[in-house]
This record gives sequence, structure tokens and C-alpha cells, in this order.
Amino acid sequence: MKMNRALAFVLSVLTCLGAAAQRPADNVLSRMGQEAQELMQQEKFSEALVVYDRIVALTGLKTGEDHQILYRRSICKYYLGKFEEALMDIDSFMPFNPGSSTPYVLRSFLHRNLGNGEKVVSDLNQALSMNTGEQDSVDLMRFRSTALLSLKRYKESVEDMKIAMKERTDPEGLSVLAFSYFNLGETENAINSVNRSIELDFSYLPAYLYAASFLLDAGENQKALIYARLGTMADDTSDAAWFYAGLALVNMDDPDRGCKYLNKAFYLGNDDAGYYLSQHCYPTEN
Repeated sequence: MKMNRALAFVLSVLTCLGAAAQRPADNVLSRMGQEAQELMQQEKFSEALVVYDRIVALTGLKTGEDHQILYRRSICKYYLGKFEEALMDIDSFMPFNPGSSTPYVLRSFLHRNLGNGEKVVSDLNQALSMNTGEQDSVDLMRFRSTALLSLKRYKESVEDMKIAMKERTDPEGLSVLAFSYFNLGETENAINSVNRSIELDFSYLPAYLYAASFLLDAGENQKALIYARLGTMADDTSDAAWFYAGLALVNMDDPDRGCKYLNKAFYLGNDDAGYYLSQHCYPTEN
């Protein structure tokens, strides 16, 4: 599972939590904790989890200090896709570490993977209200913007992303901004954001796909075709780009080229292309 900047913030506190997660007076537990930490640094999460499970069994989680190990174990489970189990660990850990924002960030990632959008935003709100660094706050705000987008809270998503991009502007952030603008009915702002994204990275495929879909929805088929064809140039294996190009051509009463593109999209695995092929390219009589 790929690590992004916000999750890297969570992992950055492993060292400072390490002292609490081990009992210096107990040499066995100390050595086990060090071994597990080294395994995590090597991204050997399955092996690290085995060690953490042993530590939990040995301590019995009888004290607040014992519970500190659950933070590390929850990270292992996150990377192994054991989101429900990781959530149980982090929930048990948090009462014993009330002053840190990082558990809220980790839990927001778990809620995202479990489809709990409102809880993602709630945890990020809590993390941002606490004392995080300026750069960390920017990364968390970008993450919150995407979470708000998934909840169709488009205006709030725009507000977060515009603030975050004052620090760092990139194609991904601009695409989130574009999608929010489009759903607010601000098509011109959406296309402007897409164009800025392309200026930063002409090979960034999602920008072309967003623009094509926005313009198709607005009935601007000629413009949609331009972006879709640019998308096929950025990645000629993109079934969505070929599909949008074919659909634009069919809408422009050019079925010969349109069907060729739709067929290409269908060959690449686009199921929607199959429907349009049956309707416009291989019609059957009732």
C-alpha cells in the first residue's frame, strides 16, 4: 500500500512513541520491541505483527504503558489491509495518549478504507485543531478536501484545497478542485483548473479525463474530443480516454470514427463502450 504525505506524518512519530511502547527494565520486551521496529522500517509488516502480538500477549495490556504498543500494531495491520482490527487497536490506544494528533490521522485513514466518510472528516477536524506543524496541517487539509469531495460537500472541499495549494500546487490537487467546481455548476472554473493541471504535467491523465467528461456533460462535444484525444496520447491504454473520444464523435454524428474509438475502449475493458457500440454501431432490429 502506497504511503502518502499525511500517512508519513503518522509514521514519523514512531520513534518518540517507542520509549513508551517498551519497558526499559524488561530486557526481553525491550529487545522484542526493537526487533519489531526494525522490521517495520524494512516494511516487513507481517513479521513485525507477529512480534507485536507476542508483546501484547506477554504484557496482557495491564497498564497504560502497555497500551502504547497498540499504535505500532495498528500501523502494521493497516498496511496488511486488516482495517477493522487496526481500528480496534487504535481505539484502545487513544485514551492513553490524548494529547497527540497522530492517532486521529491514522484512524482517519482506517475510516477511509472502511468507507466511513463522515468519521474521516471528524478525525481530521480533530487532528487539525491540535498542535501540528504548518506543513503537516497543509497535508491534512488536502486529505480532508478529498474526503469532503467524496461526501459531496463540494464547497468545503474547494475551500480546503485552495488554502492547501497556497503552499503547494500540483496536478492532483487541481484535479480535486476541478471536480468540486464542476459539481458546483462552475464548469469554467473546473476547466481552468484542469488546464492548470495540464500545464504542470502534460502527462497527467486524470486531468484530460475530467475535462472530457465535464465537456461531454455540458454538450461541448468538439472540445471534449480534443481533451479525450490528448488523453489517449498521454496513455494509449486508457479505456476511458478512448471511450470519451468515441462518445464525443458519435454525438457529433461521426459514427465511423466514433465506433472505431468505442471498439478500442471496449477491447481495453470499458463495459460502457459495449452499450454504445450496440446502440450506435451494431444496431439490432426488434
